[in-house]
Amino acid sequence: MSLTAPPRPAAGSDASRSPVATVAAPGAVDEREQRRVDIIILATLSGSIAVLHASAAIGHINESLLYGLTFIALALAQSGWSALLIATGGGRRVLSVGQFLSLGVVVVWVLSRTVGLPLGPDLGHPESPRIPDLTATFDELILIRLSAWLLRGRQPLTERVRLLAVSCVFVTLLVFVTFSHVT
Repeated sequence: MSLTAPPRPAAGSDASRSPVATVAAPGAVDEREQRRVDIIILATLSGSIAVLHASAAIGHINESLLYGLTFIALALAQSGWSALLIATGGGRRVLSVGQFLSLGVVVVWVLSRTVGLPLGPDLGHPESPRIPDLTATFDELILIRLSAWLLRGRQPLTERVRLLAVSCVFVTLLVFVTFSHVT
């Protein structure tokens, strides 16, 4: 281990400029790093929704094979989207696909709670909302909004918005643990 100072750069070179101009303030985070954190939060939120949908598949498969398989497909799609989101860094197409997937889920949920679905064992009969599906639907709406924010690409999520999203993840997982045994 050497205790000598590193050599000084040549005068006039870029390296000889004041380090104050090139070093970020303590605690400052690179914009790309902030976006990466935002993408991870969004992917985690989608993953937590997928967990609730997988749990719903277990409860619905006895009622209807169609419903059970639909929830399994939905959980796989949301898990896959989460992985794709992280792998791609949240490109425009990937974010848009997630938005439309979540919007479709919200529309089907609203129909199933207001007029009933046009197929399956509950044909035309609205289902009563329950805490797990209310939670998942709220999360889907948050996911749609956060995706839209990131699609704008102007600025990272604010700390308050990040806290909301992470809180949604914790509440969703708490709902899963609390209600997963209820059919």
